[in-house]
Amino acid sequence: QVGAMQLAVFCREKGLETYAFSGNNTRLYRVIAFPGSVDPNDAVASEVRSSIYAIGAEWANTKDGRGSDLKDAYQSLYK
Repeated sequence: QVGAMQLAVFCREKGLETYAFSGNNTRLYRVIAFPGSVDPNDAVASEVRSSIYAIGAEWANTKDGRGSDLKDAYQSLYK
């Protein structure tokens, strides 16, 4: 939970709307970014993905980021 919250705050400070949440498994936290999209290839999704990767490069250089550049981020489609 702590790591997810730190990442969400870092991303928000960089201008990306992000939130940490847990679903049914309260031990597993995810960070989600907005705006969302139902089409992984549209302009909005592409822009968010680019922002995540750019912010991830900065995150990797922080103590809390521990080298994670967010290149493993993935899009979940919810309808």
